[in-house]
Amino acid sequence: MEVSLTQSSLALMKTRTRATTKLTLFHSILIRLATSSLGAGALLSVLDALSDTYMISVFWKEEATRSVAHGLLACLSTNLACQSLITYLQHKHEGVVGLARELVFVFSFIKPGVDAYRVANFKEQGEEPLSAMTVLTVSKGIELATEGERAKRASLWL
Repeated sequence: MEVSLTQSSLALMKTRTRATTKLTLFHSILIRLATSSLGAGALLSVLDALSDTYMISVFWKEEATRSVAHGLLACLSTNLACQSLITYLQHKHEGVVGLARELVFVFSFIKPGVDAYRVANFKEQGEEPLSAMTVLTVSKGIELATEGERAKRASLWL
């Protein structure tokens, strides 16, 4: 009876080891897919900012559409101001250099990609008041709210 218990325990350990190995491999594949798509997300964010800038310049040229350019510029500025405030509150404990690095992410329009990368890599919260997932959610909410207003204003003239 003792031999069969030892054999069944050994078989159970082998099964658990195989399951853990498969799960670890699955998670590493998921993380690789997520991080590669995060670069694409950051690129799309930058392209979106460039297209917004282009549309503002197009609407600015004509007197009849200049008010639309003002609206688009106000929405873009509101987005940057809100993102900057969240970044300041989240990273003020890191000092001037850390805060400046994070603000560069905001003003280069790659903050959504950076936030998504932090969530995908399970970044520890540390001294920050909000988790990476909370920051990502709030940032995307602000971006969607201001993007929706920009889209409404631009569609009035197209």
